[in-house]
Amino acid sequence: MVVVASVSAIYGLGDPDLYLKMMLHLTVGMIIDQRAILRRLAELQYARNDQAFQRGTFRVRGEVIDIFPAESDDIALRVELFDEEVERLSLFDPLTGQIVSTIPRFTIYPKTHYVTPRERIVQAMEEIKEELAARRKVLWKTTNCWKSSG
Repeated sequence: MVVVASVSAIYGLGDPDLYLKMMLHLTVGMIIDQRAILRRLAELQYARNDQAFQRGTFRVRGEVIDIFPAESDDIALRVELFDEEVERLSLFDPLTGQIVSTIPRFTIYPKTHYVTPRERIVQAMEEIKEELAARRKVLWKTTNCWKSSG
């Protein structure tokens, strides 16, 4: 019998708990480097696109980051930084650019449910390499036994 399973099933990728840990929480007044926000957005599978602003993308202009949440149809988030402090969070209409409201905090969810922290991906790759090496040894022994008996 041969059992086939996806890599995510074998190595625990796509875990709901990891999904919850991947969320990015932003609060007015919090200290965070702009590059750290951009890095986290990339980890959440958001793509930078300064031209075509659509769901699951973000754009950067100076110390302003506009984020179009993947789960939103008609509202985007504007993060205004002053140095390394979140100075203002605003919800705005992505078509007109008009500010709808300012808010004290916002949570950005991963673009996909299959987002996995980089550390877990690296760990899974190492486990796959180790298993591959073990399987090669078994296959090598099996192949050599078959050749010598035939």
